[in-house]
Amino acid sequence: MRRGVELACLLVAVFALVSLGRAPIASGEVEAALATPESQSARAETLLGHLAVLSAVHAEGNALTVPDVENRLAPLLTAPLVSQHARWELAGRYRDAGDPARAAAAYAAIVEAASGTTPAVMGPGDARLAEAYFAAIDAWLAAGELARADAALAAMPVRLHSAAAGQRLALRRAEVLRLRGDARGATRAYAAILAAESQDGVAAAALARLDELDAANPRTASDLGPEEVYGWAAARHRSGNQAGARTLLHHVIAGPHKRWRDQAMYLLGRTHQRDESWLEAAAAFRRAAAAAGRSGVAPQSLLQAGRCLVIAGKLNEARDAYRQLYRAFPRSDHAPAALFDIGSIYERRNNTKSAVQAYASLIRRYPRARQVGASRWEIGKLRLRSGDPGGAVAALEKVEGSPGGDRFAEEADFFLAAAYEQAGDLAAAIEANRVFLERHPNSYYADAARSALQRLTADPTAPAATTAREAAGTRVQWAREGLAPSGTSAETLDALRTALAAYPLAEIAGASERELGDAIRRRMAADALWAEVLSAGSAAEVAGVGASRERLTALALAWVSATDSGAATPLHRGRLLLAAGLAEEAASEFAASRATAAPERLDALAGLLAAARATGNLRRSIQAAERLRELLGSRFSPRLELPVALLPDWLLRELYPLGYAEEIIGAAVARELPPELVLALVHQESRFDPTAQSPAAARGLFQIIPATAAAVASDLGAAAPPGTSDLFQPPVAARLGTAYLASLVKRFNGSPERALAGYNGGPDNAASWLDRCACPERAVEYVASIPFSETRTYVKLVMLRSRLYAWLYGETLAAFRPGKPAPTPAGDAGSENVSPTPTAGARTDPGS
Repeated sequence: MRRGVELACLLVAVFALVSLGRAPIASGEVEAALATPESQSARAETLLGHLAVLSAVHAEGNALTVPDVENRLAPLLTAPLVSQHARWELAGRYRDAGDPARAAAAYAAIVEAASGTTPAVMGPGDARLAEAYFAAIDAWLAAGELARADAALAAMPVRLHSAAAGQRLALRRAEVLRLRGDARGATRAYAAILAAESQDGVAAAALARLDELDAANPRTASDLGPEEVYGWAAARHRSGNQAGARTLLHHVIAGPHKRWRDQAMYLLGRTHQRDESWLEAAAAFRRAAAAAGRSGVAPQSLLQAGRCLVIAGKLNEARDAYRQLYRAFPRSDHAPAALFDIGSIYERRNNTKSAVQAYASLIRRYPRARQVGASRWEIGKLRLRSGDPGGAVAALEKVEGSPGGDRFAEEADFFLAAAYEQAGDLAAAIEANRVFLERHPNSYYADAARSALQRLTADPTAPAATTAREAAGTRVQWAREGLAPSGTSAETLDALRTALAAYPLAEIAGASERELGDAIRRRMAADALWAEVLSAGSAAEVAGVGASRERLTALALAWVSATDSGAATPLHRGRLLLAAGLAEEAASEFAASRATAAPERLDALAGLLAAARATGNLRRSIQAAERLRELLGSRFSPRLELPVALLPDWLLRELYPLGYAEEIIGAAVARELPPELVLALVHQESRFDPTAQSPAAARGLFQIIPATAAAVASDLGAAAPPGTSDLFQPPVAARLGTAYLASLVKRFNGSPERALAGYNGGPDNAASWLDRCACPERAVEYVASIPFSETRTYVKLVMLRSRLYAWLYGETLAAFRPGKPAPTPAGDAGSENVSPTPTAGARTDPGS
């Protein structure tokens, strides 16, 4: 440090002499002096000081007035290393204070400075630069400076024009037209956005503006073409406004354009479907098919008509619609689906012979159709139910290699073992169960396969579930010869070797347990820093919590050195910003690093995870953890999902965090529901995002639609139904969501699988699927019999995650009792996830 002070004094003297003209000195000499280690240390110290100011301003939030923020950030606005981040913070304060003119000027300064950014400037990455453009445009629009907003729209660099950015630009161009009083031009611009089926946020904003214009001028639809009106109607349909959608569709149907008239008639049926008016929907679809004649939407209209009639209980009429479809349109992509649905109708009536004939006819007529795999699975299941294990084996063995069969690979492999056992071929049944456990170690059916293997071998040392974690289906202890379950070090080593036997890891041959661990870490990690974190690190280490001054200084010096050499990357900046407590800024830098080579991609994802955790954004942190898991798996084999047993516990807690624990677990205990089941359901529904909203208007943590919420609230004795915004409040969502789930559990005699099927696929459907199951009291048979692939997958995932939650947080969950506050045990990584900052997001409606 002393040498650094001396050098700084020398540089000051040199510059003073130069300014006085007393010592001619070349600029290159000054640059050489600045590149010395001593000057780098001084610059690193200065950088840390600037970052400390930024972090403090950010942390104090609304406690600071705008003048306070201006005073603190003023020295940073000319500092080349952090000026952009200081401008960003200042611009946000102007915007939040309702001063759009100054906010626009501040964002414009970011944009202007970025156009001449050099490696010495710690500027925003492209993602944040794009946000600066949009923020400046929005601020100018709010200030009424339309010419400047228009100019900024035109000046945005091409490299920032992603598909999403293009949609946002289109929305703002429409806003300019609206604010200029060009209602007709704005109407067409908003309608074009909707016709393009833009991303949810943009489409919602365009729809709201278009509906406003329509309210002011009821003849708005007359100014648009049929394609634009149809896009507007489709947007209303997606937003849940079915009556409004039908009004626009009738306008299109009354027009002369046949193509859009046919499309509108079909969508009219979809609006009745969304309202669950099944007979009206079927009638609309039949009219659409008749109007379309021999082309267009006729095939899918007949298919949807049949499905609505099935739900309405009109099975004979449904069968007639399906027969009309595959006879009139035998080459249509919808014809195989019609044959498959006919098989399902016979199956519902317990007419096994006719069902098998329908499925076999599909396989024979359409051998390349995506329903072939499902048909073979259904035939195998029906043969097994009717006491024909030989026929079941013949069908089930061909499922996975058939088109669409990968969706039923787990079920086919599991029930193939049952078919062998029913046929009396115990050796084949044992082998089939072992193969199943090797191929599907994370499967919902894994516990049943382990129990079957133990029963068939009569061997207490067979790989049965013997601990809480193994019961969760997460231990990889299913070698072909079987492993003793005592959990000794040698057996742990064997289990890991077995799990990795299919991967090209030559290092594991003859290795000790420590050497094996080192080999795995070398494969899974890109450099020494993250090798340490990924192998043995805790969540706190990943998030950079409690970073020491020495660590910060080392990172700052590394960034300065990399900048001098021209090797600075967003990854360098992200690590430094994260360690300095500027998580949002760090996330932007890490996001810019994800598309780089594999080693940096691993670091970038770990950084994104850390940044999301630091901001409390659970949806984003879960997404980062999932991508990190995928990348780790791909280092062994393409598209490999690593067995859960190989993931460190801290990463499992990032994948399955405790979010809103007090609200969710408290409500679960009050309704006598297993807390782990409710946590798993919320994880699947919303990823713990209380602001999540689906296109079908499902809202909040539990993704409850308003109609269901009103019915549940009434059952609970509420004086009035909850408001739309109430469903975004975690306590309200937890109370209503657990009450609804508890009612389903009661209806289905305590079966969580059937209750979950009802939650996702509808209670009446869940009840009807009992008829498709030979042994409905066996949960695995009921789950396998669910015909909706999305609902079947949903139930399996929630049940698996329920077991994981029970294992990961058993002590924490057990501590929740009526009348007790939510515990926050020391060292519980999940406790950091309680009540995070609400974030935006949405999920796809399971019924869409």
